Amino acid sequence: MRFGMKKWGLTALIFAMTFGFGIQSVQAGPMIKISDQSWLLINYSSQLYGVWRDTGSGPDATDDSSDIFFRRNRLTFFGKATKTLKFNLQIEHKGTRMIQNLGVDSSPGGGLDILDAFLMAKYSNAFRLRLGLTKDPLTRENNEGCFDPLTLDRSLFIYTPFQVSRDTGLVVWGNLLKNRLQYRASIMEGRESADTPKSSLRYTGRVHVTLLNPES
Repeated sequence: MRFGMKKWGLTALIFAMTFGFGIQSVQAGPMIKISDQSWLLINYSSQLYGVWRDTGSGPDATDDSSDIFFRRNRLTFFGKATKTLKFNLQIEHKGTRMIQNLGVDSSPGGGLDILDAFLMAKYSNAFRLRLGLTKDPLTRENNEGCFDPLTLDRSLFIYTPFQVSRDTGLVVWGNLLKNRLQYRASIMEGRESADTPKSSLRYTGRVHVTLLNPES
């Protein structure tokens, strides 16, 4: 597997068409005030990737391949309903992607999906709930936002224990000991397939300890 990649700057892409790996944009939309305690924020964010590889195309799959696609193209509705209750709805479109992580796919996927749809309730810093379609809390890397400064993107291997990053269920989490210890526990629907037709819930737990700079 051989890749040649560089990083784009948005200005260079628009004005000079300088080729590279990817650009990222986040545009916060209006915050709509509903009452003294309730509001709605609409946000748009996107990641445009360019990938080049010196194999994968042609009759023998030995010719160069190039691909430009939206890695993430996301519209978010984030709001607060009451003093305790918040909600998050994310709709994401992924472009057709020919060059995958480990090869070139002749039948690329893509499409429009409901990425997140969950309610959040904060009763205290030590006890919070998240209910709906949300991230499995197993790994730290999966819980980092994909528009936060990751090295490039998430590891290819963090999804292995649960196949995909999100599932439907209940997550309980909180911060203890002045934010030096964080716990997360979840009950999720789990994954079913032809190989595992039996329905069974998935239970996940995570404890994160920060000895130096507390994280909340």
